[in-house]
Amino acid sequence: IPVSLVMAQAAEESGWGTSRFAAEGNALFGQWAWSGQRIRPAQQRGQLGD
Repeated sequence: IPVSLVMAQAAEESGWGTSRFAAEGNALFGQWAWSGQRIRPAQQRGQLGD
């Protein structure tokens, strides 16, 4: 995978590094944690209707 493609995807998913997940948890790709230390979203997926 070209590095430029990875960087573009990280920028898109993290709001160019400005999202709370990127700032607090270095989560550039929107990954979710299921146990242990994690950052909880303001709304859970079930609350969003998907």
